[in-house]
Amino acid sequence: WVIFWIGYGSIQETNPYQYLLEILDTGFAQTYAYYLKDTTLPPESIVQLEQAVNELRRIIPMILPGILCCTVLITVWLNLVFSSIILTRLKPAHLPWKKYSQWRLPDKLIWVLIAAGIMLLIGQGILGQAAVAIFLTIGLLYFFQGLAIFIYMLDKWNVPVYLRILMYGILILQSYGLILLTLVGITDVWFNFRLKKTIDKPNDD
Repeated sequence: WVIFWIGYGSIQETNPYQYLLEILDTGFAQTYAYYLKDTTLPPESIVQLEQAVNELRRIIPMILPGILCCTVLITVWLNLVFSSIILTRLKPAHLPWKKYSQWRLPDKLIWVLIAAGIMLLIGQGILGQAAVAIFLTIGLLYFFQGLAIFIYMLDKWNVPVYLRILMYGILILQSYGLILLTLVGITDVWFNFRLKKTIDKPNDD
C-alpha cells in the first residue's frame, strides 16, 4: 500500500496525501458555497452549516492519518477473516491460526493506548496528530478483540444463526455497539472474559 502510493506520487509528481487533503477541503468549501446560494435556508441554518464546515476542515487533517491506518487494518482483517473461512472449509488441517473467537492482543499493548491518550490530552501540532492516529489505530485493534469476545460468547451460548445475523446487524447500525465492543476488548486485558475456570480435583494419594 505504501509502495503503491509512493510510486503513484513519483509518477504524478505530487504528494498523494496532500492532494487528498486538498480535495477534501475543496469539497467542504464547495458544499458550503452551494448551500449558501440557497435562499430558502434560514440564517440560523447558514450559521450552523458554516460552523460545522469550518470544524470539519479543522478536524479532518488531524484524524486523516489515523483513518487511513484504520482503513488498511480493516482491509487486512477482512482478508484474514475470509481466508480463514475458506481454509476452514477446504483444508482445515492447514489453518495456520486459531479460531477468530480465540484471538487476543498482547496485554502490553494497552500501555500504547494509554500513552496515546495522554499525548492526545497534552499534545499539539504534529504530536497531537500522531496521538490521534495511534489512538484510532490501537482502538480499532481492541474493537477486533471485543468482536472476538462477542463471537466467543455467541459460540458458548449456542446462539442460532438467524439471531447472530440480527445481532451483527444491530452492532453495525448502532455506533454505541461498536464503542461497547471496543471497551470490552480493552477491559479484557484485566478481566480475561474467555478464561476457562478449572476445578482442581483432590489428590487420592
